[in-house]
Amino acid sequence: MEMLHRCFRVRANAGLPAQRGWQAVGPALHARSSPGQGDVCPGAAAALRGVAASALAAAAAPAAPPADARALDELADIIHGSSRLVVLTGAGCSTESGVPDYRSPQGAYSTGFKPMTHQQFLASPANRARYWARSFYGWPRFSATQPNSAHVALAELEQRGWVQGLITQNVDRLHTAAGSRNVIELHGSSHDVICLGCGRRSSRHAVQAQLAALNPAAAAHVAQLAAAPPDVRREREQALRVGTSGDAFRVAVAPATSASSGAGSSSGAGGVGLQRPDGDVELADAGVGFTLATCSGCGDGPLKPDVVFFGDNIPPERKDSASHALGISRRCQSMPAVQTWSAAGGSAGSGRAKAAGQHLWSQKTKSALLAWLEEQGQGKRLNWAKAVQHLQALDCKLPPDKTSAADLAGGCDALLVVGSSVQVYSAFRLVEAARGAGARVLIVNVGPTRADKLADFKLEARAGEVLTRLSRHPQLLLPRLS
Repeated sequence: MEMLHRCFRVRANAGLPAQRGWQAVGPALHARSSPGQGDVCPGAAAALRGVAASALAAAAAPAAPPADARALDELADIIHGSSRLVVLTGAGCSTESGVPDYRSPQGAYSTGFKPMTHQQFLASPANRARYWARSFYGWPRFSATQPNSAHVALAELEQRGWVQGLITQNVDRLHTAAGSRNVIELHGSSHDVICLGCGRRSSRHAVQAQLAALNPAAAAHVAQLAAAPPDVRREREQALRVGTSGDAFRVAVAPATSASSGAGSSSGAGGVGLQRPDGDVELADAGVGFTLATCSGCGDGPLKPDVVFFGDNIPPERKDSASHALGISRRCQSMPAVQTWSAAGGSAGSGRAKAAGQHLWSQKTKSALLAWLEEQGQGKRLNWAKAVQHLQALDCKLPPDKTSAADLAGGCDALLVVGSSVQVYSAFRLVEAARGAGARVLIVNVGPTRADKLADFKLEARAGEVLTRLSRHPQLLLPRLS
């Protein structure tokens, strides 16, 4: 900030007009004073870009009061006392990078946004052209997004041994960019593209180059937007809205010129684009005349970003990875014990249901269950009837086969949810599973979440502030000893 203060002082000394806020300092990046006075803002370009990013983040991130110091101390104490902490992040972790969310007051759903579903994407080439035209316009900005203090703090805590695993619902890959290593991308990443025909994977950057070669007019539009001076670009990025992962930037695309108005243009003159946080942009005539890229492997199959669209299923291997990070076997989540007993001919808690349950598991499996429950502190010595009551209370999900319940042991003892309303079931089921296995549930989020009733601790504050202060907390500042 001192550099910026010096910049403004130089402007005043140079006789330049006083300008208010970031709306006015953009042109100063390249402005020079009269001869002999040198640069108006020497060395300030990077700092000014930081101010721009901060302003963008302020618009995208939901408003929240400062975190209470005592609550932060309590959270740091819980983390310090845990033996295995897993973090689950959502869109609220990236809002301070300027990537907006879904459900905040300025989120996607508040503007009436409806994302393209998996079924719509598969339904027709026209729908896919519409999606890829949006993505083509939005990708340069989205791929240039930088990690914020929340991402950096989590990476630091992982490096010191305080975070053992990170599961993210975001598709921006900012956790990896910040230095986190043990990251599971539950919903995939916009940086990867998959062929639905042969399964070949490719880089999103490579697909962007293909699309640019196939759609030169659209590429010219994108280049014009990217080359626009900061103040002009800001005028075209007027109102924040939200997209497939959160808020989106309303971008007024430059009026079409003779070089960009021919066939292949995906936006008419003065068209409006809504840049989404997962990299797509809503254009008034998106997809019209836009040529799709084909797979470089089979040359035929349609290309799709390797992300989970609405209406799509999370690949089993990602579910397994997430469950493994929590120390919970996916096989041990396939059927609730109560449902198993009910299906066998009795209502939950009835003697007939309990008797039926005894026949569904072998003695070896029942012994393993008893041992696990005793290890979790549920009792010194338990008979099967007592174990059934504990399983009902925990809502443990067990398969009706001979799978050992020892898979349930060794899970995380604390799950920290950051920046997520946990409305999507793929995330909520992980919170349920961790809670059911005895882990403490900790939530840092602005606004209510679906998991509030499961929480042992909740702090309503921005992710960046909380995680940065945690990373600097005396209890977590040094590497974990064991």
